[in-house]
Amino acid sequence: MQHALDAYFVNRMDSAVALFQRATRENPTDARGYAWLAEAALRSGSSAEARSASDEALRIASCNAQAHGVRASLFMPRFAPSGQVNNDSTWTHLTAAVTCDPTDGNAWSDVWKYAIMRGDTAMESRALG
Repeated sequence: MQHALDAYFVNRMDSAVALFQRATRENPTDARGYAWLAEAALRSGSSAEARSASDEALRIASCNAQAHGVRASLFMPRFAPSGQVNNDSTWTHLTAAVTCDPTDGNAWSDVWKYAIMRGDTAMESRALG
């Protein structure tokens, strides 16, 4: 797992994906490993693997903020295939992510952007806080 994280943090996503895959095979009940695999797969352009790994993480631990963050990203224009952008699904997973881990600044920055888009000034203020 540490080697996978090391590869991820030096932006070697293909290596990170392979190493996270190995880590999840070695410890198939570790939601954290699947969430990191999902994140690396998303960054390497493999939406299908990101979806599968995030779903597995959420099956193991339904309140895994990182997995919810990946699922949210999979509905955003940057990552979603044409015709599959869905702002409501993004919002659902973003709010789940910050509910599961209210200290996750990355999730809150996306919540802030989507709150502005939705005209949700209360959540916009909360995200800024």
